[in-house]
Amino acid sequence: KFTFGEVPSEVMTPFDPYNGGISRAWLQDEVITIMTVPSTTRIDRRLSFRYVKVELVAAPNYNFAISDMVADAVTSARVQPEPLPQHMPDVVKKIDEVGLCTLKECMQTVYEDGPKRDQRLWIGDLYLEAMANSYSFKQHNLTQRCLYLLAALSDENGFLNATVFERPEPHPQTKQFLLEYAFLFNATLKDYLEATNDVATANDLWIVAKKQMDIVHSYLQSNGLMDYEKANREWWIFIDWKDGLHKEVALQGVSVFALKETY
Repeated sequence: KFTFGEVPSEVMTPFDPYNGGISRAWLQDEVITIMTVPSTTRIDRRLSFRYVKVELVAAPNYNFAISDMVADAVTSARVQPEPLPQHMPDVVKKIDEVGLCTLKECMQTVYEDGPKRDQRLWIGDLYLEAMANSYSFKQHNLTQRCLYLLAALSDENGFLNATVFERPEPHPQTKQFLLEYAFLFNATLKDYLEATNDVATANDLWIVAKKQMDIVHSYLQSNGLMDYEKANREWWIFIDWKDGLHKEVALQGVSVFALKETY
């Protein structure tokens, strides 16, 4: 039995009995049965770990050993960003190093929300990762691919789904609408245009960006404020991963931001 973790406590704390709020399937453990030796065994599932615990669950009445254990690290990042200037404090250099490593791990066929769990594209993560990419790896074709993928999988009403899958064929997580994520598509497209001067792509996707602004107008009241109660009934207003927050001001701010970025 293999248990993979990013910190020692993760591999030392038993996963079961499991009472978590997300699926047990996300946890990084694998039970492998090897019928003959010698053999080469591969775990095809992509995992995110620094530590691995190996437990012998059962064995026949002969000795064996595990040898030549390797891990394949995968990324679509192709270049190494320039190092920070020498005069930068060491702590800043370390933060930059860790941040670049994290971004690289998330750069696969799309910008993933993370290499450990969902391993798929969300608009909010795309916005942040593409922004960081513009100042580091400069792999703008990955940003372009993500923008087109999201646009192609928009809902029948033209609004963007917050997250999409690539396999077995590209498809959205249906009816997964996050209001501010739809807005952030526009900001990402604008950032992409500024980083690449790719006017053709911006023009191609402009109709998608313009459609997202219909969301703002559908909740705009005569006093200039967004109708939070109505929007909250019809959309998932995410803003931050915590229940019980007052999000009225945040909705107003992100709506103004989206309009400015789009214009």
